[in-house]
Amino acid sequence: VSDFTTINVSLFPNPTTHNINIQSDKQITDIAIYNTLGQVVKNASPQATNFSVETSNLNTGVYFVTLKANSTSKTIKFIKQ
Repeated sequence: VSDFTTINVSLFPNPTTHNINIQSDKQITDIAIYNTLGQVVKNASPQATNFSVETSNLNTGVYFVTLKANSTSKTIKFIKQ
């Protein structure tokens, strides 16, 4: 078994109404937000470890954000109120 590395990420507030704040130990190169149907509803390329993503234009519901840093990725669920 090869070594397995992950991204340590904090996403807050969850649930959210306007913005989600993301803090990571690695520089995030790309993010994609998906709805529960698997459709991409937002993309961004922050190139940062601490940043905010506007979610006020999203409908109320459950979403998944996939964060990519080099060759690793992590998916986190959040709720939009």
